[in-house]
Amino acid sequence: MAGSCKPQSPEAPLELTGKMPETIRRRTEITVEEHILVRRTGTSIQGHCENCGAGSWTTTVEDAAAIAGVSARVLYRWVEEGRIHFRETPEGALVICLGSVREQLASS
Repeated sequence: MAGSCKPQSPEAPLELTGKMPETIRRRTEITVEEHILVRRTGTSIQGHCENCGAGSWTTTVEDAAAIAGVSARVLYRWVEEGRIHFRETPEGALVICLGSVREQLASS
């Protein structure tokens, strides 16, 4: 039938040009960053850990437990077993090295 419109098939580019359209390749890069927000109940101190020899944040047992997602009892057990670094303040409070807590969590 003259003058009638025929719907084009999905292969129209092949019919018109004789070759398939190029495939578009995309690369997606995903970067994951981790940030920890701590609502402090105690005191955090940027200091030098005498055990690991690195500048590390030290904090109270309660804050370290909140950051690590473990109980304070777990941290006390790790201290007793020598798994994490700590020191006592002149007032007798236990202060935990967060770098050693991070290492302990990574090895668990």
